[in-house]
Amino acid sequence: MIINLHYAESLYYARRYDEAIVQLKRTLDLNPDFATAYQRLTKFYQVSGNHAEAARSFATYRELIGEPGSAKLIRASFAKAGWQGVLRAITATDQLAKLSRYEKVIFRVALGERNKAFAELNESYEVFGPLLKIEPLLDPLRDDPRFVEIMRRAGLTEH
Repeated sequence: MIINLHYAESLYYARRYDEAIVQLKRTLDLNPDFATAYQRLTKFYQVSGNHAEAARSFATYRELIGEPGSAKLIRASFAKAGWQGVLRAITATDQLAKLSRYEKVIFRVALGERNKAFAELNESYEVFGPLLKIEPLLDPLRDDPRFVEIMRRAGLTEH
């Protein structure tokens, strides 16, 4: 299971999103309750623009980790206002504690909330580690001098 997951992640970081999704679906054929696979599918679908599947995967993930209220919120928000509605609902103050530091950053980026994304990234860049260099969902931040500074502090630049 873990090897399949890591292979799918390698495809994702190589920006071969469709292949990464296929690989994770094969992984779920082996174990349809593998929560981490749904978590990864969420971001794979998000970056590929398939927001309906991103919302569906994220809701399933939240259910599998024992957060049925979050899953319900995700489904209702998507039905009402699409992926942006999901992002706004799950980054609302009362929901933030349920998100990982990684999710807080990438969801703020997806909302176009650059300042909030940078504020969170400044506090949590270590959760990305070397993936700061290649995470596709961080691409909208790469042209900002604040991102360059975070990369420097993380020891991921040559300067």
